[in-house]
Amino acid sequence: MSQERTVPIHYWVICGKHAPDGFMRDFKYPEQAPASLCKPHSVIEPTPDADATGVLIASLIDRHHSEVLQSYPWRCVTCDKPATEILHSAVPLLSPGPSASADFEPMVVDNAAPICISGGACDRNAEKMVHQFAKDALIHKPWQRWEVSKTCDKCGKKSGVKLCGGCRLIA
Repeated sequence: MSQERTVPIHYWVICGKHAPDGFMRDFKYPEQAPASLCKPHSVIEPTPDADATGVLIASLIDRHHSEVLQSYPWRCVTCDKPATEILHSAVPLLSPGPSASADFEPMVVDNAAPICISGGACDRNAEKMVHQFAKDALIHKPWQRWEVSKTCDKCGKKSGVKLCGGCRLIA
């Protein structure tokens, strides 16, 4: 079986406290993605495969998570304790829609928040913070549709996934 052709993309991580008084750092990584996920589409054509997109996002996060976590003595965005984890909320902007500009570059934007521990109140508050940050960014770029959806942390699958009631990870 042959490998699918790939195209260059950017993986952009914005990590820190997503608030006016918060400290944030950004990391940009050149990456490759399957060409089928980045091809232009119109409103009548099907959008790129959500499960394949989820697999790509999971692999990007997995590849760069440790480097981002260890790059700075992060503090939890909620309680200010030392951070031991990073909550990732990645948004795929891979396929230009019908109203995309000519200089469109495919990328995955990861709004990441350092947290003291996965699960619990700090995790839930950080999740709200990064989602609000993404929604606020939409006001400035209304032609881009950011789909915030649940993705399995293990395999990247997007369909048929459920939140674990105990740890709040996708299972």
